[in-house]
Amino acid sequence: ETARGFARAPLSRKIAALREVQSRLRARGHELARLGATAKGIASRPGGFGEELLAGAVIIQRYVRLGAESLEQIRERGAPLITDDRVRRLESGEVSAQVMPHSLPDRALFMPYTIDVRLAASVDAADVRSAQASFYQAAGAADHAAPEGSVVAVLGAGNVASIPALDLLHECFVAGRACVLKMSPVNAYLGPAFEHIFAPISELGGLAIVYGGADAGRALLGSPHVSHVHMTGAIETHDAIVWGPPGPERAERMRKNTPLLQKSITSELGNISPVVVTPGPYRERELSDVAESKIGRASCRERVSQ
Repeated sequence: ETARGFARAPLSRKIAALREVQSRLRARGHELARLGATAKGIASRPGGFGEELLAGAVIIQRYVRLGAESLEQIRERGAPLITDDRVRRLESGEVSAQVMPHSLPDRALFMPYTIDVRLAASVDAADVRSAQASFYQAAGAADHAAPEGSVVAVLGAGNVASIPALDLLHECFVAGRACVLKMSPVNAYLGPAFEHIFAPISELGGLAIVYGGADAGRALLGSPHVSHVHMTGAIETHDAIVWGPPGPERAERMRKNTPLLQKSITSELGNISPVVVTPGPYRERELSDVAESKIGRASCRERVSQ
């Protein structure tokens, strides 16, 4: 009932909601870390609280801040700012835009990494903004009707506090959807704190938080009001949602490419992050850093040498 109103809410109200979330997160961020450290049994371990604080409140706060800044830039100039020196056309014909590091603190925190987004060759390097902020571009175009709004079901699994938080923030403020976040039984202890921290989004009509296990998830996915699904979890869970339980019927659906779930779905499954290593004059330390970040310190030296 509130999805249309949320989709059409003025940018000023969405920015104000995110600024209030920032304030509430400053006041309750340590609580998220304490809850996580206690639930995982690492509260007494040296660095346990700091680990939870960094993986939870710190990451969420950064995302909220960048989100609010992006919405302010959309309001002022139609799209988030990407300076000309960050945009280049590659030999392949694609346009590449560097989006990280975003600032001087980013450069220090994430050194030596950078992130470039590659756009289609049809995008004009002089007008990268046409490929940005698609929901807001469509909502603000004179020849487009005002958005009707839609509802996304976010299955908030994972044992890191920032995962369901960033998922709901992306759906609400990037995709423009109203979000029903179902907390997993594994992380339901975060729910009450989330309800308070993200209350400004709920008051704007963009968020509801619900609880329960598989039955609640099935009811949510089966709702005719839900048009999109986002999940974090195991590939087995994803396949059960999209194709149904294992067996001959699922095999036949997969063969015919007729999924059981007749809704769009995005997913993050098991943190499967690909790494492409191109030939080059790498130092052993550079290869070791990548190996340690992917497979752990114990076996990285042997694998690097191979």
